[in-house]
Amino acid sequence: FDPSYYTLLDGGLLEALGRLFRGDITLFVYPYLDRKTGNLITADSLELPHDTKPLYDYALRANRIVAIDSQNIDSLRIDSREVLMMVATGDPRWLQFVPEPVAKLIRQRHLFGCRT
Repeated sequence: FDPSYYTLLDGGLLEALGRLFRGDITLFVYPYLDRKTGNLITADSLELPHDTKPLYDYALRANRIVAIDSQNIDSLRIDSREVLMMVATGDPRWLQFVPEPVAKLIRQRHLFGCRT
């Protein structure tokens, strides 16, 4: 929702949103845990600039943007980039962040640079 990303489109942000939600498209938004503040940011609580907020609110009310409720807040503390780095560097701590069937597949197929 930053208009500066859409300067090459004649309609700017409005055109970008029209393209995004063309047809039967729904954007499902998973919550985010801000590590600096500890605040949980959801599709419903996301703060946006005053001039873009009405567009976002419209998409939210029209169910084009749907908030996903997290059942496990602790899982939001996991940083996927850090876990991928652990896998790639051979740090065995990555196993505590990944379900066993997924870990097995990563190991079998040597995904993400896994060498074990």
